[in-house]
Amino acid sequence: MTDGPDHIRKPLEGIADPTVETLASRAIEVLASKRATGRAPLSENLVVGLMRAARGEVGSDMSAAIRDLLHSGIPSDDILEFYIPEAARRFGEAWCSDGLSFADVTIAVARLQRSLREIVETPRDRTGRRKVAHSVLVIVVPDEYHTLGAMVMTEQFRRAGISVRLRLGDNLNETLRAVAHGQFDAIFLSVGGTEKLDHVRDLVEKTRRAAAKPTPIVVGGAVMTSGLDIKKLTGADHSTTDPRHALQLCGLKISNPGAAQRVRSG
Repeated sequence: MTDGPDHIRKPLEGIADPTVETLASRAIEVLASKRATGRAPLSENLVVGLMRAARGEVGSDMSAAIRDLLHSGIPSDDILEFYIPEAARRFGEAWCSDGLSFADVTIAVARLQRSLREIVETPRDRTGRRKVAHSVLVIVVPDEYHTLGAMVMTEQFRRAGISVRLRLGDNLNETLRAVAHGQFDAIFLSVGGTEKLDHVRDLVEKTRRAAAKPTPIVVGGAVMTSGLDIKKLTGADHSTTDPRHALQLCGLKISNPGAAQRVRSG
């Protein structure tokens, strides 16, 4: 994987298709689920347009790309759950095949993350206040650089009426302070790979001790594609990549019924 100034980019149309276990993992699972349920395929032109905007190509910008998707009749839920993860998956493939540098991919995915704000609206009641049934904490484990999956999951929770606090880039002490000072109904840890499972187990144990009340801890993320017994290896109460299932495992009910069918695997 090349990350130097002399790297020559390959065109987007030439992206290869190796297995990706970082940026791509969540999108692969979501797209596989989508095909299994018979959903229509994604528009190639719209995906490529989104990628060009994320790369900051001349004549493209993220706001316009999102508007193009919406004006083309793509529901905001599908943009959130399918188009953005698919663009991230392809960026991950491009990096693995030396089509893009790590810096290029990092910047592009950051732009995709920022675009979430343009399509997400937390449900509100008739007074205009946010409708919140439960409060959860989502933690991207320290030194984990691929955060898009956790951000998509966070927005899915919010659309379902769940109050979410997302912690990115915290060190251990910062993470434990956030746990201790909150009254959370569940804590979710997003883990990218298997290299740090001992660290994750330690984090689970310390998080459980720091919590102000007995709180279920769920591990998810790309690590779930490893085939290992992640629940056993980390000591978590539950492990899953499906946000809706995670809420059910923790005994949390969705306050926005219309969102129940939209909360898909993350």
